[in-house]
Amino acid sequence: MNVLLVDQKWTTRDLLIKKFFPQGITLFHAESLEQATTLMNENKIRLLIVDIDFGPEQVLPYLVALGKLPIKPLRIVISSIGTKEVIMEFVKTGIAAYLIKPFTEESGLPRVMEIISKTSAHDEKRTFYRVTPDQTEEKKVFFRLSSNSKLQTASLINLSAGGLALQAMEDISEEDLDTGTFIPKIQMRLSNQEIFLSGEVIYKKGAVFAVRLRNCAESDLFVLSKYIFTKIAQH
Repeated sequence: MNVLLVDQKWTTRDLLIKKFFPQGITLFHAESLEQATTLMNENKIRLLIVDIDFGPEQVLPYLVALGKLPIKPLRIVISSIGTKEVIMEFVKTGIAAYLIKPFTEESGLPRVMEIISKTSAHDEKRTFYRVTPDQTEEKKVFFRLSSNSKLQTASLINLSAGGLALQAMEDISEEDLDTGTFIPKIQMRLSNQEIFLSGEVIYKKGAVFAVRLRNCAESDLFVLSKYIFTKIAQH
C-alpha cells in the first residue's frame, strides 16, 4: 500500500516510517502540493495525509478536486486549527479524518493505522467515507414525507458525511417514497445527541433506500462528522 504525506516538517514523517516499514507500507513525502501531484501521478496512492497548517486556503480546493476524481485516495487532514468553521469546510470534501495536533505515537498514529486497516478498493470510488453503527447502538430513525404527515420509522444501515442508507420498517408506496423524493425531516440520535437532517432519495430497492443529505444545519453535520471520525478511529 502506498501512502503520501504532505508536510513541510519531518516529525510526522519519521513517526509514520517507523510504523509503516515493518508492515510493508510505502510512505512518500512531499513538502508542497506541487510535489504531491507529481508523486500521485507517478504512483498509486491509496491514502493521502495532509498537514494543512502551511495554508488551509490552498489545501481545501486541492482536496475538493481530488474528491471529484473517479478513483481517489482516502484523505486525512492534520492541523493545529480546531475551529468548527474550518473543520466543517474540510468535512464537506469527504475526508476520512480531521486530526488535531499534536500528532503523536499515542494519538494520531493509531487513528491512521485504523483507517488503513479498514480501507478497501471500493473506498477509492466513494465521495465520502462510510461507517456502520454497532449492534448495541441506537439505529432507529424517524422521518416525515411531504406527501404524508405520518411519522415513518427506519433502521439505519450505514452513514457518511454525505448521506444515509436506511431500511423502512413498514411498507411505503412508491408514490410517497421513490428515487428523487425529498425528505424534509429525518430525526436520529448519534453519540447521545439528537440531530435533524434532510435529503433526497438517490436509490431505492424494496424497503432499502439511500438519502443524499441536503440543506442540513451545520451544527447537525458537525455531530454527524464527529461520530464518523470517532467510528473510524475505534479499535
